[in-house]
Amino acid sequence: MRTLCTKSLKGKQAGFITALLVIAAVIYAGLAAQAAVSYAPTHLDHSKNPKGCIGCHMRGQSPGSKFSYERCFKCHGSVKKGVKGEARTDIESLFNKNSKHPVLSTTIYHSANEELPERNPNVPRHVTCVDCHSPHLSTPDKPWGGTGYSPGRIRVDNAAEEYELCYKCHSDSANLPAGEEDLIDSFNPSNPSYHPIEMAGRNKNVPSLINRLMLDQRITCDDCHGNSDPYGPKGPHGSDYAPLLVAQYRTDDGPEGAQVYALCYKCHSRQSILNDESFQRHKFHIVYQNTSCYTCHASHGSRENPSLISFNRTVVTNGSDGGPRYAPLQPGRPYCYLSCHGANHSYSGINGKKWPW
Repeated sequence: MRTLCTKSLKGKQAGFITALLVIAAVIYAGLAAQAAVSYAPTHLDHSKNPKGCIGCHMRGQSPGSKFSYERCFKCHGSVKKGVKGEARTDIESLFNKNSKHPVLSTTIYHSANEELPERNPNVPRHVTCVDCHSPHLSTPDKPWGGTGYSPGRIRVDNAAEEYELCYKCHSDSANLPAGEEDLIDSFNPSNPSYHPIEMAGRNKNVPSLINRLMLDQRITCDDCHGNSDPYGPKGPHGSDYAPLLVAQYRTDDGPEGAQVYALCYKCHSRQSILNDESFQRHKFHIVYQNTSCYTCHASHGSRENPSLISFNRTVVTNGSDGGPRYAPLQPGRPYCYLSCHGANHSYSGINGKKWPW
């Protein structure tokens, strides 16, 4: 009797294990199928592009014919004569927003044989759809696809990171506008501070970070640059806020508010900032003195100071003790040597016993 029970128990165990294996196999197959769909090139997916090649390539048209954004707007366009673009993503209308990549006005300068970053300073700066999107390689997870430019300043055939796409035009292009920063320099992980695009940030004490963000996390360019309409198509096509920001960011001095610094408050708790948890004079500066975050902080990275300190030289000048210079003598209680709006900031105490401002 014991033998029969043992055999019956073993049979049930084997059946249970077999059932688990079958369920696991089904789940794995489903996930694999989902991953395959997720990473399949979008325009080669017949469910998304039922017309196939002729949806983009006209019969009799040579492969090297000049690119026109109207081809993209056939599917990604706005309502025209009662007909909406077939893809349900109206990208076209975003290029009429206040701040945008100037596709509509500069596509004429695009060349099928060009290489970016641009090495000829005389070529007009331009952008068109295929500068950012490779139609044959773009996937839902990597909508850019195609070529990029690495932090090592090397062209890559298949950009692995979104920032490599942005570096093609916003790093060392020979026709970079005067005063525009080289983003490879700004986000260089060897800098004293930087927003964590290429690597996690250096500072491990950032009390203002909202709960969903971790110190070892990275962010992407489109966390800050993109459509200001959260319900509209994603990506840095057009925005109500310059320069192509997903939310408002006041760079001139004026009254503080949740809306005017909405971009900063996406990641940094407004309550923490106003409670001076990161710096003992935050509230004094931004609330009582109406000082913009931009007056003291770089948006991308600082090659001189920790905590993204980089003074806006249109507001900040030399003080009586020189500068403008930032001296982080104690955590949360630095000293600045500068003049701002006519107010002189200089060292006037010993060991922090007298606050200099």
